[in-house]
Formats: sequence, C-alpha cells, structure tokens
Amino acid sequence: SGCSASDFGLSSSQPVGWIATMASLLNISPGQTKSTSLVEGVPSGTTPGGYAVQSAGTRGSNSGSGSATANVTAPPLPITITVNVPNDHYAARSTVSMTATVNSGTNPVSGTSVVFTLVKPGNKITTKTATTNSSGVATWNYKLSPKDPNGTYSVSATATYSGQSAGSNTDTFSVP
Repeated sequence: SGCSASDFGLSSSQPVGWIATMASLLNISPGQTKSTSLVEGVPSGTTPGGYAVQSAGTRGSNSGSGSATANVTAPPLPITITVNVPNDHYAARSTVSMTATVNSGTNPVSGTSVVFTLVKPGNKITTKTATTNSSGVATWNYKLSPKDPNGTYSVSATATYSGQSAGSNTDTFSVP
C-alpha cells in the first residue's frame, strides 16, 4: 500500500507475418487490477489450424506470461442460389411450387432465410420468406387466386449466409 503506481511493459509473440495489436504499457497502482486485449491480425491465405500466441508483462525483474491457441478457420465459400419452377404453364386456381436451392461452394446451406419475389403481370410484386431444409432447399407453394391475372409471372430469390448475400436467376411461368 505504500508503493506508488508502476508501469508494466507488455509484449507478444505470434507466427511470422501476423500483426499484433495491444497496449505496450499498463500503469497499475497497488491493489488495482487492469486488463488489456491482444488482437492478432492473420494474413489472408493462412492455412486453417491452431497457432500459438503469447503475451508477457514485465516490471523490473518481475514478469509474467500467458499463452493461447489462435484458431484460424477457413472463410466460407461463396454462396449461390438457384430458383426453379417445375412447369411452364399453370391453370388458374392451381398451386405453383417454387424452390430455391442455396449452396456454399458445393455444400447445401441449411437453416438460412430465402426471400422469394414473384412479379405478376402488370408488375404487381408478392414476396415470401422461407427457410432452407437440410438439403439447402426452400419451397414456396403459391396458390393462384381467382384475382391473379393471366400472363407471364417471374420468380427470383435472395439468400443471406455468413454475411454474404446472393441473388438468384429468374424463372418464369404463365397462366393462360
């Protein structure tokens, strides 16, 4: 309690090419606790895996250190979304079953939100949100009402996954 505040020098070690960001000095008074964060900048193209990182604090002949494993994961592959309407023509009052398939690379994306957009003749727009199943497929069963006009309808969709958004192709069908 009779001591004055002291400066503790901080340092870190990490793999070559990584850029560490943290305070270089902490001033600590007797009985006080302080903390800081070590943020590691990982170069793009780093192979996924676990990497050792360390930090140390020193005041005079006193020192302490800690180590951790920084886990690098692969970035998600770009997502794609494909819309399909199985038939070209539908009778009035029938149900149009539209699907959107979402993939990350070649892997299906399950549990992600898909927003379908149906553009009716006369440019009236209807949307529906659905969620992909374990095969990466979202389905919208649209029941054509007696008020739906004859003509060509277009369907597209968007999906968002791991911070990425993607838009689909446009598929069409007609109501005679």
